[in-house]
Amino acid sequence: MKIALFEPDAASLWLFRAGLIRRLTALGHEVHAFCAPDEYVERLTGLGVVVVPLKMSRFITPLADLKLIWRLYRHFRAGRYDIVNTFTHKPNIYGTVAARLAGCGRVVASVTGLGVLFTFKPGFYWWVMRKLFLGLSRLSFGVSDKAAFWNADILDRVCAAGIIKRSKTVLVRGSGIDLARFSSDAVDENLVAALRQKLGLGPSTQVVLMVSRLVWGKGVADFIAAAETLYGRCPDAKFLLAGGLEEEGHQGVPRKYIEEKRNDRFLWLGHREDIRELMVVADVVVLPSHGEGIPRSMIEAMAMARPIVTTDTFGCREVVEHGRNGLMVPLRDPAAVAAAIEMLLRDPSMREAMGRYGRCKAEREFGEEIVVGRVMRELYELPSSSVA
Repeated sequence: MKIALFEPDAASLWLFRAGLIRRLTALGHEVHAFCAPDEYVERLTGLGVVVVPLKMSRFITPLADLKLIWRLYRHFRAGRYDIVNTFTHKPNIYGTVAARLAGCGRVVASVTGLGVLFTFKPGFYWWVMRKLFLGLSRLSFGVSDKAAFWNADILDRVCAAGIIKRSKTVLVRGSGIDLARFSSDAVDENLVAALRQKLGLGPSTQVVLMVSRLVWGKGVADFIAAAETLYGRCPDAKFLLAGGLEEEGHQGVPRKYIEEKRNDRFLWLGHREDIRELMVVADVVVLPSHGEGIPRSMIEAMAMARPIVTTDTFGCREVVEHGRNGLMVPLRDPAAVAAAIEMLLRDPSMREAMGRYGRCKAEREFGEEIVVGRVMRELYELPSSSVA
């Protein structure tokens, strides 16, 4: 079969869909990736993917968006794809419409996060934007054969709002994680030792890690405020923030803010490729997000047998069982984040028990084999012989 995947950038396809792509190509399916080109294109082509460069703004730009739909339509019509799978809000809206107009076989959308559909912000502009996205989403889901949702909260809200019929939905809870790769046993101890030395971590230093893009909605300010609260109460702790700056949009955390907060206790590491090693170094992994699809960093932490601290909100509550694999705290409450971190730092036996349970939970619910298998069976509805 010929399958098209449409996502804003190559990085997202590599980081979040590589497991799906490997399974599809291993079974002999031809995979084309529609995305903005970046440094991850070569990695995608290394998986046997045909990359179709396609730049797209994350925001509504009427003239450019009409041109995008036309280009997609032409590509999809020429490609005669058996399946087109779009990811995130804007590709879902434009990609599904273009694919249906082009006569592609099966058209499916994947809702990976909350976006602006249910983000309530003051002002006429946001009211208009929300109304526009709701209308366009109804159109998108109307022409789709099925839609996958990353968490039950968003699925319930979208169905309750009449945007899609529940019969056309699948709950897949993320993109799956490679449990063989994300395992403490798979990490070279020498690399971990070298990383600790490079970061200036002593034998008794405790490490609290947050892995995230630098956007306000991920709770970056809450994490930093919690760290500042704990500087005096946990003198052996260091706080690491791994993630690149977000250049587009009003949500991006300015470089100046991060630079002003940096000190010998709070280290901003920028974009990193060594997330596994950082998680081995960490005692606690934190994500005080304001809303997620499924927080991948939390699943990665669980797979690496690390206790997690996250918020009682969309997506995050899908991964944490309070008191078993981590602690769940109220939304936008840095004091609660600090208290949860402090509790874990002071109790190594609790950290160890939560880490063990988290690994079991990751194996039981979020393994790549489980999630990718569900996508292929329930979203793509491929015959059993094509889903091994």
